[in-house]
Amino acid sequence: MQLIDPANATSSVSMGLACTGVSSNGETYHYSAALASWRQALGNGHYHLPFFLALDLSRLIAGGHSIGLRSEEKAAVHDSPARLRYGREIIGRLLQTSCVMEAIDLVNAGPGSDAARRHLGVLLLEALASHWPKNWGLHPGVIRTMEPGDILSTDPAESAGRFTEAYPGLPGMDETLNEFVTTATASLQWSRFLVAEDYFELSHLQHLTSPHLRLGCRQIIGIVRELAASRLPAFDLRRHDADSETAFIDETTYPTGGFSGLTNHGALENLLTSELAYMDDSPGSISLFDMRYVEGELLYYLRDEGTMRRRRRTIHFIIDLADLFFYQFPGSPGQNGILAQALCLRIKEDLSALFEQDALQFHFHLLPLDSPQTLGQESGLLRVILANDIAHGRISLQLPPQLDLTEIIDPLRKTYAVVITPEARADLWRNNAKVQVENGNLHCVIYQVDSADTSGGISALQQCRADIIESLLDG
Repeated sequence: MQLIDPANATSSVSMGLACTGVSSNGETYHYSAALASWRQALGNGHYHLPFFLALDLSRLIAGGHSIGLRSEEKAAVHDSPARLRYGREIIGRLLQTSCVMEAIDLVNAGPGSDAARRHLGVLLLEALASHWPKNWGLHPGVIRTMEPGDILSTDPAESAGRFTEAYPGLPGMDETLNEFVTTATASLQWSRFLVAEDYFELSHLQHLTSPHLRLGCRQIIGIVRELAASRLPAFDLRRHDADSETAFIDETTYPTGGFSGLTNHGALENLLTSELAYMDDSPGSISLFDMRYVEGELLYYLRDEGTMRRRRRTIHFIIDLADLFFYQFPGSPGQNGILAQALCLRIKEDLSALFEQDALQFHFHLLPLDSPQTLGQESGLLRVILANDIAHGRISLQLPPQLDLTEIIDPLRKTYAVVITPEARADLWRNNAKVQVENGNLHCVIYQVDSADTSGGISALQQCRADIIESLLDG
């Protein structure tokens, strides 16, 4: 890739304006937003991206479905086929991509919209960056002082002639556009143009105040998304539920719900009245009702006992990785601390689905790292991701100097604990958990992170997720 010298920077930017795919109504305010997004994209290493692409995306983000395409204008019949194709197959396709339009609706509502729109522009540019040909580019330092007036005051046709004269060996814009459209339409997954990490950033941009928060949250949410793509095996919760009844309400309290379904076992007072049709009063004969009763085929109403009778469960996630917190195994998608937080978040979602009828509480415990400042930075990731649940009291995040498992047991709730710890500290946790588990007060799983383990990747984490849940339910 050839970098353009500062003397021809404005010309290279201006000549691309003839290739824009979105109609212009004479507005100039999009140039400032496009410049901001473009500068950031170039600063992230995408030197080859053209300015007109950032301008089209800025207009698309601001206007949504109300924008006009140049390919639909009457005068466009005399335009080059490459430019018409770019407008139809790239800009037109973005208008039909649901994830993109949902993101546009998201950033155009609420406070901080300007910053969110600029950030969405960067995300869209970066999603297209790998498909734009790397023939030439501009260093971000070259455009640092460039203003919208500098671009608008230069004629695109004159700029193209001046640029071609200075760099005769470089491909023309039509050739570059054709190559871009062909590559993008062949390899882009439009339904995954934006993913969960992107939506999270757009929704929480005001809280992601540092690169550490942005990158860390993006990594965690990305791993959680990949783990969610694989379904867990089916678990039989009947035996597990049998020992989970707790007398946490007064015996005079009665169920507040109605009927929630049907089952083939239950009390006679819950028997479907239609089952009585199978009874035969003939003396000495065996009725169909008797046979269905013996075979367990009679149907009973399943009562919804209401929120006052739901089982209460508390799940604690304890991350105690010490020196291994920032260590990354070969082939692993992130540091151990990132993986542990992502794994706990995924297991939280899994248990919420498994125990969807129960009253659940989740507690995250992040034990001390090398310094209070480091601990605060790392806990900040979970505080942003879980902000809504923490605000509503469904989840708590605690940073205890030390933790004993006896402190987390609630006699009125069924208590679970998932401990993620290094090999050197695993025995301490096992000894701490042994008495509580034997007494039936706690279901605890201690996952040991082996410093000599070289197996990494999502598949290994996926297996770990399934093993932890299975062990937790087996008790």
